[in-house]
Amino acid sequence: MPETFANNAIGNLNAGINSSVNTLTLQSGQGAAFPATGNFRILVDSELMLVGARSADVFSSITRGIEGTAAAAHSNGAQVTHLITAGALGLFQQGAAGLVPIQDQVLNSAVGSITFSSIPGSYRHLQVVWDALTDNSTDVILVLQFNADGSAIYDYQYIAGTGTTSTAAQTSNSTTAQVGTLSSNTNAQARSSGFFIVQNYAGTTFRKSYTGQCFTWGNFSRILSIGGEWRSAAAITSLALSAGSGNLVIGSRFTLYGLS
Repeated sequence: MPETFANNAIGNLNAGINSSVNTLTLQSGQGAAFPATGNFRILVDSELMLVGARSADVFSSITRGIEGTAAAAHSNGAQVTHLITAGALGLFQQGAAGLVPIQDQVLNSAVGSITFSSIPGSYRHLQVVWDALTDNSTDVILVLQFNADGSAIYDYQYIAGTGTTSTAAQTSNSTTAQVGTLSSNTNAQARSSGFFIVQNYAGTTFRKSYTGQCFTWGNFSRILSIGGEWRSAAAITSLALSAGSGNLVIGSRFTLYGLS
């Protein structure tokens, strides 16, 4: 969700809070000066917080201790100030084209999988851009799981082109979802790269779906267009990518973006 702003928004805590709660209440009537919806940033004493929602004087879905500040206890009556921070301005600059980098992983050792965790729910959609290989002796698929869910509730379908030949297939009731194909380690020039988008990942009304493409160059060249769903309406807070067999090799790169 994009950040929202208001002028001259200042209030005071109606009750003290500890360092871990994710809600707070202002004194009666003061909430009206703050943005009507999240996300917006506040300063309480020396702690910066990101507020995800407001209902009258109650702020909720708060992320504590952002931008290098420490989550702390605050006393009844402590001043609460809405402000624009360096982090907010940085996101504004990065998101001018609609893409905001969230996490970037470049492997310095071979691993079976990588995970993007603690994904903020403040964007409309997610996009993962990847460039990777496997140390397996044959080409394998690159697979995805949301929220560490290994239940057989993933369905996907693809169409692939190899040379002048095209093929299509569908898989249902899988414990993972395919998002691409990884080249084997048998060709020194091999590589695989692609992207996929997870639409409305933070919503809780609809099942989660994704669409993507990839290109594989190795023992043969292949282009793949793929889409699928996770039959859950839960908000996505983590996603894991793994090789169907073997490991992802050193130098493989995975970048997660938020689409604002």
